[in-house]
Amino acid sequence: MRFGKVFDTKKSSGKMVTRLRTWNRARLDNRKAAKPAAKGPETLCVLGIFKNEELGIDEWIEHYLWQGADKIILIDNASTDGSFEKIQSWRGDARIEYIRLDEPFSQRQHYWTAIEHFKVRENWTWLVIADLDEFWFSKDGQPLCQKLGDYEDADVVYCNWSLFGCPSDAPHPPSLRAALVHKHPQLQPHKHKKYMVRAECLTKASMIEIHSIRGLDSGRTISDNVALQVNHYYTQSRHFWTQVKMPRGSAFDPLTSATRVLAVFDDVNAKSVEEDTLLAELVAGQNARGVVA
Repeated sequence: MRFGKVFDTKKSSGKMVTRLRTWNRARLDNRKAAKPAAKGPETLCVLGIFKNEELGIDEWIEHYLWQGADKIILIDNASTDGSFEKIQSWRGDARIEYIRLDEPFSQRQHYWTAIEHFKVRENWTWLVIADLDEFWFSKDGQPLCQKLGDYEDADVVYCNWSLFGCPSDAPHPPSLRAALVHKHPQLQPHKHKKYMVRAECLTKASMIEIHSIRGLDSGRTISDNVALQVNHYYTQSRHFWTQVKMPRGSAFDPLTSATRVLAVFDDVNAKSVEEDTLLAELVAGQNARGVVA
């Protein structure tokens, strides 16, 4: 029995992804052209859960203040290091909020508790939920808050991870954004995306997934990997991987903790072969002008 030409699933899948991204970008551009500019400023709240992040928590806070966050809410999931003391140094800044929720493997419920406690839906237009190794920014250098008006006809905006590795034997860098400039050549697949969501649309805890929002209108859901980028500094350093990430486990699922082994650390770093200095250069430019970044 003869069959037709062999179907190259890998090549076909790549072409399909390219076509879908092109179609989605055209849809976004058409919507922008058809809609008037936002009438007033949008507001931005950033929410993150962490455990034992004393090495990088200051940089993460500084980054989202630079990106124009009106409020940053930090959920401490049973830290045992100096993270709380780091946050205490920000206690004079009314934009920074802190709550401690120690229950393990309850990440989504902890998000909802914080959203309810701080009245996120009532007080801010957009919500970004970002881990402390995830750094959202706009590729043209504008603060993220200034891009929000571009999405006035959307309720959810997705952006896929740009996955960064690290030099395998280097010490932990003083700045992740400045020092780590090699990533995987391709964006991470759609299951590894993050989101901005219009806060008022969140009506129940079950809508919140780690990488997606459930139950909203697909016609008001877009992806934008052209204007936006999410740098995910996954490995950071051998010290961070072995002394922090491996021992603390996952905030979401105990099974995820099993993936935090040295073989994964080495694999991520080995595949991080494409140089990407965009965020590092934006940070350097802000620092040269004396603007906190």
